Amino acid sequence: MNKFVLLAFLLLSMSSGALASKEHKQFVYVIGTALFIHVDLGLEEFLRNEFDYASYLNQDVIPSTVPFRDVNTDTFWKLESVHQNELRRYIEKNITKELAGLETKPWLPTDQIIDELAQCIHYDYGTINKQHFMYDKNLYGWMHMMKFSCILVDDRYVFGIFLARFRFRLKEVLLRKQYRSWASNSRSITIRDTQKMIEHFWGMFASESDKCARKELKKMGFHEDSEAMDTRVFNIENNIDQELGYSIATEAKRVINNMYPASDIVELSQNTRRDHFFKNVSIPVTIRLVRLRNREIPAVLDIVWKDLSTASQNSLEMCSTQFCEESDQVSELTEFNGSKPSRFFKDRALRYNLSPDSSLITYASSRPTFFGDSGQQSKSTKFRKLKKLIASETETEWYKLLDWQVAHNFRANIPDAFRHFTF
Repeated sequence: MNKFVLLAFLLLSMSSGALASKEHKQFVYVIGTALFIHVDLGLEEFLRNEFDYASYLNQDVIPSTVPFRDVNTDTFWKLESVHQNELRRYIEKNITKELAGLETKPWLPTDQIIDELAQCIHYDYGTINKQHFMYDKNLYGWMHMMKFSCILVDDRYVFGIFLARFRFRLKEVLLRKQYRSWASNSRSITIRDTQKMIEHFWGMFASESDKCARKELKKMGFHEDSEAMDTRVFNIENNIDQELGYSIATEAKRVINNMYPASDIVELSQNTRRDHFFKNVSIPVTIRLVRLRNREIPAVLDIVWKDLSTASQNSLEMCSTQFCEESDQVSELTEFNGSKPSRFFKDRALRYNLSPDSSLITYASSRPTFFGDSGQQSKSTKFRKLKKLIASETETEWYKLLDWQVAHNFRANIPDAFRHFTF
């Protein structure tokens, strides 16, 4: 018998009044003559693990000095639970219709949301963080961010989605006086400028997500000193993390966290050389972590193959030791000659075998594109003659920026139960 049902019957035999009392408030529902304790306890644990950014927001962060002219913010939040047998119908009927009806949010990646929800059938637990920073000197900039997590609680999928879109403009650069009037110019950005803007929007994203999670907890009846904590007198708190797939061995935590080392979280230096200014920048970053049955791995890799290099795919699929990892794989590196956008692809991946039939998989990947500002660089003879792959200094700085993003995003997003560190 399901242990929550068993617990309900034990409580009922003790006292029906106790169930209704404030001290034992557990959102008990009666369906016919059967008594069930709903998934609220698991839902609370899920919310706190996935969308509560209190520890991140409590860090000492140096205030941003980015010269924003204005920032426009839009968000989307959804928390839901669906019976596993109803997931397909829910996707086809409910969520698709709901997202299509959001005419005021044309920026929502509807197809991505639906795809992520459909992938939940392969996972015991899964979470993905996607961000995309874009800047166009002649228009404005965007930062799109998404956190999606789902977990199987008993026979129901619980999932949460938080998305944010930040559109911004930077202050123009005032030039010297020309003839009788002052001139201004749109602002090019450096790699450090990019880091500080991403950091700024992460703070906004975390704050908005945290507010949504706390509102949901309040609607459910849980507060800062959660009434769900009273259930610990029944000694089931250890089982809850295990039921939700959050409980893993310390060694597994250590290996996973070594994939995203704290040493990568560094402040980049400001470089004012002409070849370090960019008029167009696009940096998409994807980080995924899933717990699943080994039989599901081929199907999952067939879905996410575009995120991974061939070496990473092979490592994840063929791993036969305790764990297998592929450190940063760099490919698709194009020439950096200032006349066209430059790009490269970088990824890393890890599989940790938790048992003979289950594993944890995590990976991070990005395909940045950047275009040097020819106006800034036109006077540089050295730059005009550069006909090779990305100049070593610039290349190193881009890699540092990506490493910082990946380590930062992983540590900001990953549930406490998977961490081998504290903020």
